[in-house]
Amino acid sequence: MKRAPAALKATIPSLDMKEEELIKVLESSIYPGAALESIKLAIGYCRANLLDPMQKAIHIVPMSVKVKARDGGRDEYVWRDVIMPGIGLYRTNAARTNEYVGISEARFGETKELIVDDFRLPYPEWCSVEVERLVAGLPRKFSSGKVYWLETYATAGRDTKVPNAMWKKRPFGQLEKCAEAMALRRAFPELGAAPTAEELEGKTIEHEDLSAPPAIEGPKAKPDAVPQAGQDVATAPSQEGHAAGPAAPTPVKPATTRTSEEPLNDTKKSLIRRALERAALTELDLKGKYPGGIDSLVNAQFNEAQEFIRANAKG
Repeated sequence: MKRAPAALKATIPSLDMKEEELIKVLESSIYPGAALESIKLAIGYCRANLLDPMQKAIHIVPMSVKVKARDGGRDEYVWRDVIMPGIGLYRTNAARTNEYVGISEARFGETKELIVDDFRLPYPEWCSVEVERLVAGLPRKFSSGKVYWLETYATAGRDTKVPNAMWKKRPFGQLEKCAEAMALRRAFPELGAAPTAEELEGKTIEHEDLSAPPAIEGPKAKPDAVPQAGQDVATAPSQEGHAAGPAAPTPVKPATTRTSEEPLNDTKKSLIRRALERAALTELDLKGKYPGGIDSLVNAQFNEAQEFIRANAKG
């Protein structure tokens, strides 16, 4: 018998803590260096899904998000915290169904070698696992299929094919986690299809920012213009969750952004510190390129500093 949500909540003492206390614990142990708003999002996600935030079922992953330009201009890359499930959450949700039987030992393809200039790394060509689930009371196997390393691994930056620190350190283990995630999604499709942090950490997400409607082309209507009978009223393209309405007479001005020479805000500084931690570096390593350290960085140097950290990651 599946446990009721109330019974689940009774087993998660951390969700009964005051939010301020819980945030302090998460800041110092589970999500060190994460921005406050990101930790609050993680707590909200856990409350909605009856998860214990102390078990790190979800991850706060800084990701390079490619924001496509609306007007044919140059696309921009920005760093944003993304709340993502971990492989542990997939396992937890599968176990909650009381139909999860287990998982097979991973099978790996031929070991090959990645060569990028002077960099060399042995890697498995592919990995495959099987998850077993009860269907109508009988065990049934669901295979991940062959999950290929070259199609899955994350690079140290947009302009290099060298793996990031984690994929360098665990070329077999990381691919096995990705294969397990694929098998769990196939065996338990009702639990969602969101990719795990292990699958996407270090990669770039392409995203079209729809926070403001695009500029409207064509002649502008006068403020007091009233459409005559039989005339069409121009409408702006509808956005997800918003009904289409009359077009604005003038384009919406873009939101004000921080100038390139302004110092980094606290959120971006936290992202730099977390990037250093993941790369097994310290601020002293960063001072080799930026003598003033993190506090001296300005917005124009943010992406450059991230790339420097990735390129010099240890391990």
